[in-house]
Amino acid sequence: MYRILTVACAVILMAGASLAAVVDLPNETQSTTFIATVSEQANVSVPASVAFNVTNVSADTNSADQSVSATTVVLSDGKALRVEIQADEADFTAPSGGTVTWAAGDISWDAATWTNGTGSANALSSALYTTVATSNANAASLSASDLTFTLADKNTVDRAGDHTLAATWKFSSVTP
Repeated sequence: MYRILTVACAVILMAGASLAAVVDLPNETQSTTFIATVSEQANVSVPASVAFNVTNVSADTNSADQSVSATTVVLSDGKALRVEIQADEADFTAPSGGTVTWAAGDISWDAATWTNGTGSANALSSALYTTVATSNANAASLSASDLTFTLADKNTVDRAGDHTLAATWKFSSVTP
């Protein structure tokens, strides 16, 4: 009976794949390996909205400075974090009665000053994600607080009001 109890205890103490053995007690020869599988991850923050106060449709209009950040970045060794954005539609939605509005490509941005990375001056597209910034390899964070978006002049816009366009941000691990 003692022998059966010893085997039962050994099975209860095993984790994962079952390794059973009959051992004399006390015994300190059995071991278990614990594995924590960590996925690539980051805590990210992007602007909920970017406003353009257009007072002259014949001139470019800049947004206020915007903040974008990724903290607690955990990537595979040697990898970098890439930040990209894509417009959800090809054109803004005009306010009621409007027939002419801006295209997604009418929004551009400056390279900004990025902590632990490099920004890319670019323009928005609805066809593909466009790079905003890329971190240094193995960076634990990436951030900018001076990212300025520009809405190009378009003197054919025919209605006052809110012209709207949604966009989706993408954060991914890349080989620099």
